[in-house]
Amino acid sequence: MYQSLYSTDMFETNISKDMALNHWSPENPDSNLPRLALTDSNQNGTAFSDRMVENGSYFRIKQLQLGYTFPKLMTAKAGIQNLRIYASVDNLKTFTKYSGLDPEVFGLYGNPLYYGIDMVNYPQPRTFSFGLNISF
Repeated sequence: MYQSLYSTDMFETNISKDMALNHWSPENPDSNLPRLALTDSNQNGTAFSDRMVENGSYFRIKQLQLGYTFPKLMTAKAGIQNLRIYASVDNLKTFTKYSGLDPEVFGLYGNPLYYGIDMVNYPQPRTFSFGLNISF
């Protein structure tokens, strides 16, 4: 979805695949995406505008945990008071039409002035956990 744009050894940034492949150029004059340039005299990538505003609503299954506690009649014979097994998943699924990596944007370095502005942060990781709780 995102790829790096390397123009010099000093410059690196992430841009969307659509921006990389469908930006305006003399060969693609019908595009509604601005041209790619390090020195953009029109400030297409830095000027404040509503051009890049989109609906960021989403529904996320943040955590799902399934477990089973064995009946005491089964565990008492082995000298176990309590036995539970479980599996959990964090950030299982996000439902959104947002085109960015993660609709839950945090801004730049947690700066409250940038909340709601997608600075192409990494998406939240999906984490799988398995466990066993035993009480003797």
